[in-house]
Amino acid sequence: MALPRSVEDSNKQMRAAAIERLRTEFGVKLTKHNRCSTRIADAIRQVEPGLDAADPMLLIRAWVALKPSEVVPGRQLMETGRPYSLDARMRQAAQRASYQPHLISMSSSVLYNPEVTG
Repeated sequence: MALPRSVEDSNKQMRAAAIERLRTEFGVKLTKHNRCSTRIADAIRQVEPGLDAADPMLLIRAWVALKPSEVVPGRQLMETGRPYSLDARMRQAAQRASYQPHLISMSSSVLYNPEVTG
């Protein structure tokens, strides 16, 4: 999932994540005409009666945030249904990286002022 460039993009991604979660976890299918924020919020209220907010987008964001893992992995992993796991090369690289020394910053916030040192 790409990073949102505007509030509208962010809202669209949240609505898409909510629709996907409603479909996969609860079997609620919304038609193309019912995919506005108020209809999605109504469907969420039916599934989770404990959540309630006056603003539909606020309710959608709160409900999607209950499981942030639904938003992060991207659509391709969600469609396959397989859990994300590293392949052998990536596991080996991660293991090798764990033995490396930690990098420390060599910069400083001290400024050189020749007038002070004389």
